[in-house]
Amino acid sequence: MDQIRPSQRQDAHRRDIVELGIVLQQQSGTVSAVEFLRSQDIAAPVIERVLGEPQRRRSSSV
Repeated sequence: MDQIRPSQRQDAHRRDIVELGIVLQQQSGTVSAVEFLRSQDIAAPVIERVLGEPQRRRSSSV
C-alpha cells in the first residue's frame, strides 16, 4: 500500500486553489491573492509559504 508523506499534497482541489492564488498574485498582487486564499480556507502557514517564499513552493504546473 502506498503511503503519503506528511508533506505531500493530499487534496488536488486545494492544490488547484493554491495554484490559482499564485497566478492571482502575479496578476493582481499579493493582497488579492491572500484574500482569495483565505476565502478558500487555505491555512495561513501555506499562504505565507507559497506567496512569500516562492523558492519553497512545491512543483506545480504554474
